[in-house]
Amino acid sequence: MMSNLKLNPSKSRKKKKVSIKAAYKDFLKYSKNQKNHQIQDLVLEPPKIDSLLQMIIQNDDVRKSDEEVRNDIVGKYLSKMIQNSHNEGHNDFELNTGDYLIDWLGYKLSGTINHIGDKDPHIETIRLTINSNVGDWCGYGTGFSKFSIKGNVGDCCGEKVLKSQFSIKGNVAKMCGLGAEKSKFSINGNAGFGCGDSAKYSEFSINGNAGKDCGRKARYSEFSIKRDVGDDCGSGARESQFSIKGNAGDDCGWRAEYSKFFINGNVANRCGEKAINSQFFIKGNVGKDCGKSGHKSTFNFYDENTFKEISDPDYWMYYCYIRLLDKDDKKLKEKYIKG
Repeated sequence: MMSNLKLNPSKSRKKKKVSIKAAYKDFLKYSKNQKNHQIQDLVLEPPKIDSLLQMIIQNDDVRKSDEEVRNDIVGKYLSKMIQNSHNEGHNDFELNTGDYLIDWLGYKLSGTINHIGDKDPHIETIRLTINSNVGDWCGYGTGFSKFSIKGNVGDCCGEKVLKSQFSIKGNVAKMCGLGAEKSKFSINGNAGFGCGDSAKYSEFSINGNAGKDCGRKARYSEFSIKRDVGDDCGSGARESQFSIKGNAGDDCGWRAEYSKFFINGNVANRCGEKAINSQFFIKGNVGKDCGKSGHKSTFNFYDENTFKEISDPDYWMYYCYIRLLDKDDKKLKEKYIKG
């Protein structure tokens, strides 16, 4: 899918290289009249873009302005400068945001196609490092980009991205990776609710806890969660895989289709309810109604008491296998419930 890529810079009109002061003056015009002032096609080298950022965040008028408007202006303007610079062949951008939380940083960035002779085009990914915390909508709508964030991130980081990578040292707030496609997210801290909601062909690695709705309605995606996960993890997911080292809340795998769930801890109520053609491997205890109304699914347990309880349910299951496994995943017992 190449539609998000920028055209080969060598084939496009060259943009104007300017000084930091000239770009700063253009920013001030934009900040005072965003509706009528079009951001100019100015080009700064990567280090100068960070210098421009330092000039902006030291401006008292900018700092005292309305927070929502201020962050919207700064983030989108810097994103435009990064894109302009990348289109002219620059890369490896690095920003030092300090204690200034900027929204929309990396807004709709897109890699470029470089044609080398008659060979197939080479995709040049934008690489951006942010050496502190960042606000909401970081990397929104970006394509063919790589983000390295050394702090915490606000809401909706990586929403609607395509073929991009996010490495985040801290925590992420809600809806990280919402609707992401063919992308990778590595989160060293915790993830708020909705991480990976509706993602497609994507990978999420979370070293901490994950909130509610993690991987909800995900398609063809993989989730690795090193600690606990909240309610509705993988609910409505299709052809996806979830590895949970800790405990899982209610409705884990509810209505999942053709998916796999590996849960090392306990799982709360309604795990796998109405699941279709899915597999569950649960090493801990389970709550009420595990597998209720499940269809052509397999529920694997490592505790004999749990196996006995679920293999003789007081609710309907349809064409499901209930299995007891040993620590090496060898099948010890099995019961088939036809319905």
